[in-house]
Amino acid sequence: MPVHKPDLSRLSINQLSEMTGKAYRSVKLALAGLEPIDRDGRALIYAAAEALPRIYGAKAESERERLDRVRADGQELQNLIARGQYAPLSVLENSLSDVASQIRSILSALPKRLKASLPSLRARELDLIKREVVAAQNAMAAVRPRDLD
Repeated sequence: MPVHKPDLSRLSINQLSEMTGKAYRSVKLALAGLEPIDRDGRALIYAAAEALPRIYGAKAESERERLDRVRADGQELQNLIARGQYAPLSVLENSLSDVASQIRSILSALPKRLKASLPSLRARELDLIKREVVAAQNAMAAVRPRDLD
């Protein structure tokens, strides 16, 4: 005698809840906004192919789709680099290092240049300028890149 097999393509919220092991309320919330395909009395019937991805958060992405997305992101990054909108971190670090070195040299030479330009400056005033220059250099040296988290 043949046994009746249920149609698993058409399921109620209760059947989806039992099948997935998720709470009835969670399944009902996940299906909010999805139109039922039928009614059986008070029970709403949903297409399993549309309901299950909503219940599981559409995590059923295929490996091929994931790889395609990664390749597309990589190509987009290469295009941005080619247009000069992005640069590798090593290039930026070298550029900042060069700028910092130039600023350090300019600051170091500042007291001597001021003394040559303004001979009326006294030793006490020059010492005050030197202390401020050293403080600025120390502040520059203490700068560290923030984590990119």
